Amino acid sequence: MLPLLLALVASYLLGSVPAAYLVARAKGIDLRTVGSGNVGATNVVRACGKAWGIGVFLFDCLKGFVPAYLFARVLVESGRTPLSPDATALLLGTAAIVGHVFPVWLRFQGGKGVATSAGMCAGLCWPAALLALLAWYGVLRVSRYVSVASMVAAILFPAIFVAWVGPEAAFGERRLVTGLSIVLALLILYLHRANIGRLRRGEELRIGAKTERQTR
Repeated sequence: MLPLLLALVASYLLGSVPAAYLVARAKGIDLRTVGSGNVGATNVVRACGKAWGIGVFLFDCLKGFVPAYLFARVLVESGRTPLSPDATALLLGTAAIVGHVFPVWLRFQGGKGVATSAGMCAGLCWPAALLALLAWYGVLRVSRYVSVASMVAAILFPAIFVAWVGPEAAFGERRLVTGLSIVLALLILYLHRANIGRLRRGEELRIGAKTERQTR
């Protein structure tokens, strides 16, 4: 159990690395006081530029992929986990997501975990994750709302996963992945509740909109 516990702590700490905050801070910007106030890649795009935002997005994806794929694979292949491969990957990937959403370095106030969740999903089933990412990109191009694209992709991933691996596997030997992907979709919808409110009021920022300091 000790290797698994150490991997769990390492996954949380990796997820806790606030790349968005650090990039913006290096440019003299407190990301929590500009744009949407979210400590994530989208707000970095608004505050620091597209290139920095893409870099943060990729790093946040890796925060979920490395624990769910690399850490889990090492534990499974070395026989140092009492859990199944899927359960090990899900546990470590979830720890990274929790670290991103509740980072110890930022008083447990982090981002929404979309990119880190995408990274974990890629570690579990990369074809389904890739198709969900393509859906995210398509919705983003049409709507220019990152929040809408993220929610759509989160909802679509469980359905794509079931279609890709087949219902027998999705609700049988891989039911843990199916179940957690549904829970993650609901969590991402919950974390976007403020965005949903702004969308209803017509106040949600589109990608490319100029960043303004918050008054809240």
